[in-house]
Amino acid sequence: MNKICIWMLALCLLGACSGKKSPGDYKAYVESLDNGLHQQKTIDKWLYDVQYKPSAYIMLGESVGAAERDAKQTAQRLEELKDMVCFNFYIRNTESEQSFLKVISKDAQEYEKWLQFMSEGMKQNFTLECNGVSYEPVVYHLEPAFGLSPFDKLVVAFEPNVTDMAANDMTLSYADKILNHGIVKFKFSTTNIKKIPVPGF
Repeated sequence: MNKICIWMLALCLLGACSGKKSPGDYKAYVESLDNGLHQQKTIDKWLYDVQYKPSAYIMLGESVGAAERDAKQTAQRLEELKDMVCFNFYIRNTESEQSFLKVISKDAQEYEKWLQFMSEGMKQNFTLECNGVSYEPVVYHLEPAFGLSPFDKLVVAFEPNVTDMAANDMTLSYADKILNHGIVKFKFSTTNIKKIPVPGF
């Protein structure tokens, strides 16, 4: 029974509950602010941006994309991803084109201090809440912009109980220890997740 629940959830996360879309249209659907999977909040001049990443979305962004995998390889990759809930997380100053790390750092020494904090210490500031249970990240990775874009990207992933995840909304919480904006929350509904279309690989 548990295996059935897991595979039903994996299909929903992949998008089996809706019609197929081309990879480009699928990516646009997931990234649209209208579909509840990509969310933003602005506090003062700071934009918090969170992108929920379904399994197929992750596969499309990998160096070995879904198009290069056969059916068996695709199934294996989905098996690896099926228990994970993954997000991209950004903070950006709305009045600057510089990256977050650049904006909050006065000099190179302070940049290195914040870079180390965002690379390691900031992990403990994220939690995922589902059905009354709080989960800590199992994957946490910083991709610094190094001045090439305004985005220092954080990848944060969790492994909540799959049965709870299939039946309950999820809330990603970030306790802001840098800008001191308190706890910033983003709620992701099962309704929106189940509406994710199937990508036509």
